[in-house]
Amino acid sequence: MREFRFRLEPILSIRRHKTKETEIALARVDGECIKLERRMGELYAERDRAYREGRSADLEFRVVQAAYIARLEAALTEAGRQLEQLESERERLREEYRRVARDEQVLDKLRERRADEHYRGERAAEFSEMNETGINVTSRRNLERETLQE
Repeated sequence: MREFRFRLEPILSIRRHKTKETEIALARVDGECIKLERRMGELYAERDRAYREGRSADLEFRVVQAAYIARLEAALTEAGRQLEQLESERERLREEYRRVARDEQVLDKLRERRADEHYRGERAAEFSEMNETGINVTSRRNLERETLQE
């Protein structure tokens, strides 16, 4: 039985590589989003803590506290902007991953279908050859019997 050889194997290999690259890029952006969300959580907690500690009547402390809270608010705003950009990048990469994975899957299914057709054809040819051999052996035996009887 001949081994199946898929002629589009190099293209399938390239598509698998592209899928893997896109998956890695998506995982990287996911990680960055999670890290940024965690950082924003820490900033919110720090801001809340600064508000709670600010119950003092000392004017100088209040000025420093207000500046610190304003700095935390600015950091939160910047982190929110970065998170928004990363989330749009993540969505773009998800769409690209779906497209690339679908392209790979189509070629993979085609490969499986062609392999099934190949092996089915090979089995049919093998069966036909065995059948033909059996018919030839039977014909020879019958011919030998006829010549012996004469």
